[in-house]
Amino acid sequence: MQSRSSWTGARALVLFGFTATSVALAAEPPPAAGPVSGLVEIEVTARRVSESVQSVPIAVTAIDSAVMERQQITSIRSLDTAIPNIVFVPNTGQASAATIFLRGVGEDESFFTADPPVGIYIDDVYIPRQTGALFDLYDVERIEVLRGPQGTLYGRNTSAGAVKLESRKPGFDPRFSIDARIGSFGRQDVRAAVSGPLVADKVAGQVALMSRQFDGYTKNLTTGKRVNDQDLVGGRASLTWKASDSFDVLLVADAIRERSGPGYGVAIQNNVNPGKLAVVSDWNETTSDLVNPQQDVDQNGISLISTYSEGDTTFKSITAWRSLSQDIYLDADGRAGNPGGFGTPAGSAVAFHLAQQQDQSQISQEFQLAGSLLGGRANYVAGLYYFHENNKQRTHNIALVPATTAPFRGNHTYVTLGTDSIAAFANGTYNFTDALSISGGLRWTQDDKDFHIEARDANSAIRATTTGAPAQRDISKRWSSVTPRLSLDYQMEGDGWRALAYFSGANGFKSGSFDGRESVPNFIVSGLSAIEPESVWSYELGLKADWLDRTLRTNVALFLNDYTDIQFGITKADGSGFTRLNAGDARIKGAELELTWVPREGLELFANLGLLDGEYTKFRDPGACFFSSEAAAKSALVMKKAPKNSWRVGGSYEWAIGDTGAVTVGGDYSRKSRYYNNLCNSPWIATDGYENLNAQVAYETPDRRWRFTLAGSNLTDKVFFQGGFDLSAALGDAVYVVPPRMWSLSARYSFE
Repeated sequence: MQSRSSWTGARALVLFGFTATSVALAAEPPPAAGPVSGLVEIEVTARRVSESVQSVPIAVTAIDSAVMERQQITSIRSLDTAIPNIVFVPNTGQASAATIFLRGVGEDESFFTADPPVGIYIDDVYIPRQTGALFDLYDVERIEVLRGPQGTLYGRNTSAGAVKLESRKPGFDPRFSIDARIGSFGRQDVRAAVSGPLVADKVAGQVALMSRQFDGYTKNLTTGKRVNDQDLVGGRASLTWKASDSFDVLLVADAIRERSGPGYGVAIQNNVNPGKLAVVSDWNETTSDLVNPQQDVDQNGISLISTYSEGDTTFKSITAWRSLSQDIYLDADGRAGNPGGFGTPAGSAVAFHLAQQQDQSQISQEFQLAGSLLGGRANYVAGLYYFHENNKQRTHNIALVPATTAPFRGNHTYVTLGTDSIAAFANGTYNFTDALSISGGLRWTQDDKDFHIEARDANSAIRATTTGAPAQRDISKRWSSVTPRLSLDYQMEGDGWRALAYFSGANGFKSGSFDGRESVPNFIVSGLSAIEPESVWSYELGLKADWLDRTLRTNVALFLNDYTDIQFGITKADGSGFTRLNAGDARIKGAELELTWVPREGLELFANLGLLDGEYTKFRDPGACFFSSEAAAKSALVMKKAPKNSWRVGGSYEWAIGDTGAVTVGGDYSRKSRYYNNLCNSPWIATDGYENLNAQVAYETPDRRWRFTLAGSNLTDKVFFQGGFDLSAALGDAVYVVPPRMWSLSARYSFE
C-alpha cells in the first residue's frame, strides 16, 4: 500500500523536476550524442589513480551510466547477472540488505558482528553493513566491481572483492535529468538531478533525489494484503569548491528513508517433497501470521574530500561520517502456526518470527599520497586509514508463542560492538619498458573490537544462568594482518589490436567476528568465544584484449583462491536459531570471460561466463551438518552460493527513424547453475539452475533530451529461490522467491 509520506515525496520530486526543467530549457543544448560506434575507454580508480580499465592488471568490470541505461541497470542488485562469478541477492527476509558472494565467498549474515568480505564503497567511503546496502543507482557515473582480494588499497574486509559506486560530481556546465517510471504491482519511481555553477569557475552544486514505491508481488492470504512491498525516498546534495588550479574540495551529504515491508517467504515441505509448496498453491502467495510487519531503515552520511596537486604529486584527504538505524519484524517460516503443532496455544502458535532494532554510526579518515618518480617510470600510492564504528542491537527470536506476542515483550538479547581499525598502505608500479611493468603493494591492518552481549527478560533486566550468574559477557580482541600484493604485466599491440597480459598474487584478510545471535544464558557466559579471522591467498592469470580495430573486447581471467578459516553462519540443528563458526579451509578455482563487440554503428553485443570449482580442504565441525566425520562432510558438501557455471548474453541495437529520432531495442538472457543457500546444503531451499530473460525497447528524440523506455524483466516468468530458511521440521522451512514477470514504462528528460 502506498503511504501518504511516499506520495508526498514523489510529488516533491516531480515539482523539483519541473522547476529545474525551466532553468535547463533556457540554455542552448550541446550536440546530441550518437549511437554506440566502438568500444568505450572507461577510466577507473581501481588502484586509487585514474587509468583505463584495460590497463589495470586486476579483474575489474566497469559499467558507465550509458551502459546502465541501455541495459536497464537501476539497482546494484542488477549486478547479479552483469558480473561473472557473482551471486548478488537481497539478504534473506530483508528488502534492502545486500548479500554478495564473489568467486564463491561472501557473507549472508546481516548482524553487525559479521563483516562482509566484499566491500562496498560509495565515492571511496566504506559501507560496512549489509543493511541498507542494496542501493538504487541514481545519478551514478559508473560502477567498478573488483574481483579477488583487495587488501592492499581497499582496506579492511575485502578478501573476496569490492564494489565501488562513483556518483556524478557537480559540474560548472548546467546539467539536469528527471526519470519517472511506472510498472507492475503499483510501481512508481522518480529520479531527478540538477547540477550547475553557483559561483562562476569557483563553486558548483548538485542535488539528486529519488523515490521508489512498490505494492509487492506476494499476497498474504491471512490478511488479504500485498507484501514484499517497498517504500523508499532518498537524496544527495554536493558542493565542489575549486579554490585554485591545484586545490579543490568536494562536500557530499546524503540521506535515505525506507518504510518498506520485510521480505516474506513462502512455506515449503522439506522431507516429503523437497522444494514443494506446503500451504498455498501459488509461489506468489503466503499464509503468514505476521500481521504487523516492519522494516524501517534510515541512513545519513557526510563526506569531505580534499585534493591538492602539485606537479606529479597529489595529496587527498577523505573524511566521512555515516549513521544507520533499522527496526525490522519479519516472519522467517512463512506460515500461520507451525507444522509440529508445538507451543501455546497448541498448533496455532507462531513457528518463528524475528525482531531486530539496530543503531550504527561510523567515522573514517583516509590520507592518500600519489605521484611519480624517476621521470615517470615509477608511480606510487601510499596512505593511512582510520575507521571507528559503534553498533548496538536488540534481537528477539519469537518462537512457539501466540501470534499476538509483541516484539521485545519476552526474552531477548542486547548486543553492542565497538570497532577501531587503523591501517597503513603503499602500492607502487615500476615500468621496466613501455611494455613491461611490475607492481607491488603492502598493507598493515589492525582491528580492535569490544563485544558485549546480554540475555534479557521481558522487562529488559539481565537474566541469570542456572548458577545464578548474570547472563552477560564482554570479549575484547585485537587482530592484525599484513596483506601483500604483487603483479607483473606486459602490454602488447599490433595492427588493429592491443592486449595486456598479467599475473598477480595477493593476500586478503577479513577481520575476526563474534556470534551476536546467541541467546542461551549458560552458553553466553561459558561457551561464547571469538571467531578467528578469515584469510586468502589468491593467484590470477589474465588477458585483457581489444581486437578488430577496437571493436571487439575479450577479457579473460583464471584464478585459484586458497581460503583459511572461512567464517559462515549456520542454523542450529534443533532449529532454535543461528550461530557462527569458522567453517574450515577451502580451495576455489575458476575462470571468467567478458566479451563486448560493436560490429557496426549502433549495434552492441555482450556476454560473460563464470566457472567455479570449490571444495573444502578442512571442515572443522562436521556434526553441525549431521556428518559423523570430517571426511564425510568434505566429500558431500560444496561451497554455498557458488554456482559451478553462470553466463549471460545480450545486446542492443539503435537505428534512426529519419529525422524523428531513434529507436533502441535490447535484451539479455542469463543462467546460473544450481547452488545451495546454506552451509549444510539443504536441498529443499537450494536455488535450482535457472534462466532469466529481460528486454527493453526505447525511443529517443533527435536532440536526445527525451527518452521513453518499455522494459520487461523475468519475461519467461521463471520461479527460483533467492534465499531461504531451513528451520528443521519442527519450525518449518521457507524460501524467498524472485519477483515474477514484470513490466515498466519510463520517461526520461535530460540536459547537459
